[in-house]
Amino acid sequence: MSEWFKRLLLLFIGFVSAVLIAEVALRIVAPRVLIQPLGIVLDSNLIYRLPPNTYGAYGKQEGEWYMEVRTNSYGLRDREILYDRTPGIYRILGLGDSMTFAEGAELEEIYYKRLEKSLSRKLPVEVINAAVRGWGPDQQVAFFDQKGYRYHPDATLVAFYSGNDFEDTLHGNLYRIENGEAVHQPVSVETSTKYRYYSQQHRIQRLPLYSWMMSHSHLANLLRQAYPRLAIRRIYRRRIDDEVNFANLNKQEEERAWALVRGIYEHLFSEREKTGRLFFILIPTYDEVKEGASPQVERMVELCRERGIPHLNLLPGLHRQVSLIDKLYYPKDKHFSPAGHAWVAQQLEEALDTAGIPSKHSSSK
Repeated sequence: MSEWFKRLLLLFIGFVSAVLIAEVALRIVAPRVLIQPLGIVLDSNLIYRLPPNTYGAYGKQEGEWYMEVRTNSYGLRDREILYDRTPGIYRILGLGDSMTFAEGAELEEIYYKRLEKSLSRKLPVEVINAAVRGWGPDQQVAFFDQKGYRYHPDATLVAFYSGNDFEDTLHGNLYRIENGEAVHQPVSVETSTKYRYYSQQHRIQRLPLYSWMMSHSHLANLLRQAYPRLAIRRIYRRRIDDEVNFANLNKQEEERAWALVRGIYEHLFSEREKTGRLFFILIPTYDEVKEGASPQVERMVELCRERGIPHLNLLPGLHRQVSLIDKLYYPKDKHFSPAGHAWVAQQLEEALDTAGIPSKHSSSK
């Protein structure tokens, strides 16, 4: 036992020494951005959601941005806004993913909050930022059905991102098409690839000292950055694409994804009494802006026109600003920069005014 104990002790000392050497070397040669993780809450009806009343801080390794994130008691990145309405205040609920959440922007810089500030000069308005990083159309609509409707919005804005909304919906498996309609279904690690991926992230985040290591260790952050690439290869069985996390869907997968996305939005269209006025914001990727074309955005434009839903297609306007694209998007990260959010907010306010949102009359709810 004495000999085994000595060997184990030597192995432990060797391991600790190697870790310390790697930590020091990284700090000198290739320092990492230290973060304060926000974490997630697994939810079989939403795949995951953000924890309430929590603080986080994130930065990109390339140094493009650093941001702080605070969630309210409902788990949204916004100030505290209660479900109960304040009479006379027009209320807008905004849905979306990380492009709107938004990566690389502080709360007051997000286009939803810029819109709120600008509209408030004309009449009392609340714009609720219910966007969550990584949420696809399926999670956004499921959230609205379960919690979002309780805000009793006068209008609901839906931000569609062509970069990964098809993929997120397909891999989430949160809805199925039954008799031509989208039907919500709880998910598990067995039924949802996306839930399986986030359940593994959740287990890692619950490791002892995880938050402390992320805030103090450069080596731990290097491993954190490497994990998604390894996990996506293993769980999704796809190669990484730097912009959208997945390789492009093949034709069959894309058609399946579109059928789901369309069905999910058709369900939202049928909820007009709960959504109030519906308005879609169609966001292209960085590369699509350069090319001036996006098949997925075009599909959404056609759907909105078919159903008479007012919408803002950002692609033409951004393409006209293509010389400024590296100011409107982060060129490496590919999310909107604060300047991009400001530009979107201006375009959105003009488009909403054309659509009669908000009404010049006080809220009727």
